[in-house]
Amino acid sequence: AFRTVICRFADHDIDSNKTRPRFALGPEDNVFFSLGQGGYVVLDMGLNTLIVNSIGDDFTVYEGDDGIAEAYEVFVSNNWDGSWNSCGSATGTASFDLSTAGLSQARYIKVVDDGNFSSGQYAGFDLDAIRFFSTTGIEEGQIAHYQSHIPNLSVLPNPFREITNLKFQFGRGQGAEGIELKIYDATGRMVKDFNLKSEISNMQSAVSWNGVDNTGQKLPNGVYFVHFRTGDYKKTEKAILLR
Repeated sequence: AFRTVICRFADHDIDSNKTRPRFALGPEDNVFFSLGQGGYVVLDMGLNTLIVNSIGDDFTVYEGDDGIAEAYEVFVSNNWDGSWNSCGSATGTASFDLSTAGLSQARYIKVVDDGNFSSGQYAGFDLDAIRFFSTTGIEEGQIAHYQSHIPNLSVLPNPFREITNLKFQFGRGQGAEGIELKIYDATGRMVKDFNLKSEISNMQSAVSWNGVDNTGQKLPNGVYFVHFRTGDYKKTEKAILLR
């Protein structure tokens, strides 16, 4: 996001909330803004970088890790004070499709905590960042083609109990050679790697992970790190296993 427009710190004095709205700006870095119970924030994505509806999901809301995955609802608009169209609700990090809100493009995103009781310094949904996949600098007919050339990684659902999908995308002109998808535990030990040569059918593919290691043993509950590398692009996403 480009800047914070307006926000509501819910009970920030009572809960000793030391987070700040600006912590939700920029790329995901686990420095987050806790909304508090029923709190909200409106973020401006920028006049020249509107979110544009295209095939599939158009933006991802990242939750910071305070140990609890919390629920929220996302709204979009082309005016900072609304009217607002709902893009849906989720728990934890999730991706959203602009078409759900009935809009072809949007400049502002409003994230609202679901209001379930919570207290403490990190009460409410913890907004780390918002990242979108397309811009208005590309002609509408070229958006899907452009997006297909951008490397990316997503882990959904997250947290998960049985199976999560590791969706990855590699850049134009790249194949399975040199692409890595590995999972590490909190100690840095690699517990699972994938043979992508047998999984890749096109530039955008996915594999499922059922929470087992390379020997087929079930792994304990906890936070794992999914590491994806393709060319010079590297990305690591957290995967939270809750059996």
